[in-house]
Amino acid sequence: MQNPPVIRTALNYGALSGLGSFAVFIILYFLGFNPLGPSSWAGAWIPVVFMVLSSRHYRNIENGGYLLYWQGFRIGLLTASAGALVYGVLSWAFVTVFDPGILDTFKQQSLEALELSEGIMKSMMGEAAYDQSIEGINNMHMEDVAASDVMNKMFGGLIAAFITAAFMRRDPNFSSEE
Repeated sequence: MQNPPVIRTALNYGALSGLGSFAVFIILYFLGFNPLGPSSWAGAWIPVVFMVLSSRHYRNIENGGYLLYWQGFRIGLLTASAGALVYGVLSWAFVTVFDPGILDTFKQQSLEALELSEGIMKSMMGEAAYDQSIEGINNMHMEDVAASDVMNKMFGGLIAAFITAAFMRRDPNFSSEE
């Protein structure tokens, strides 16, 4: 049985999106940045590009030149989700197999950032919440970081899917003067 075109298109472009995001991860790593830290935002544009490409491909090749809003939303969200999963697995495997020190550096940077806001955090949330935050960072595993990255990318994909669907939408009665 063959996958429906929307699933096949989303999985293909999602896989490319995940590979592109992982390529940015690798580039950041070899440039000396921690790819789990704030520099990871350097690749935030990649899933959006592949969401647009998958929507355009589905609209123009698979769906006869039109794309309803909810079709665009669905393919965008599926593309972002597939890309997030591919990226999560690849980043987890890289850190787990190749360089576990990336996680240690990320933990250290997170603790340093937490210490900078110690006074504000203790006054707003209390000493116990601050201590829990430190304990949570110290007990963090790569599975936690990868799962968090996947969820963040999926949430970002949800927001981007609403926007890209609006731009890529083309109703069946749409006439273009090309």
